[in-house]
Amino acid sequence: MVSFLENNKCDATALLWTVSIESLPIYVVRPKVPSLRSYNQLREFLKDKHAAAAKDRSDRIAVAGIITGQALSSTVCGFPWLTRICGGLGTGTRMR
Repeated sequence: MVSFLENNKCDATALLWTVSIESLPIYVVRPKVPSLRSYNQLREFLKDKHAAAAKDRSDRIAVAGIITGQALSSTVCGFPWLTRICGGLGTGTRMR
């Protein structure tokens, strides 16, 4: 997915970007105003999560925003929809 998005940047808006805890989706992140900066950051987070070297991996992100609705998944579960990104996004690395 990382290499696909690197070559097809505009397709990032078609994805449901999820924030998960222990593989359980908690939020769907979709910027209300699709901006290149927001989607570039989301792509970078995905790239960091799957980095080849363990020291380069990031397993945490921070998203400040407002829940504005609900997204349905293929399992018909509803997830809070975070659309108004306030201030930006950030990552963190695993504590050792």
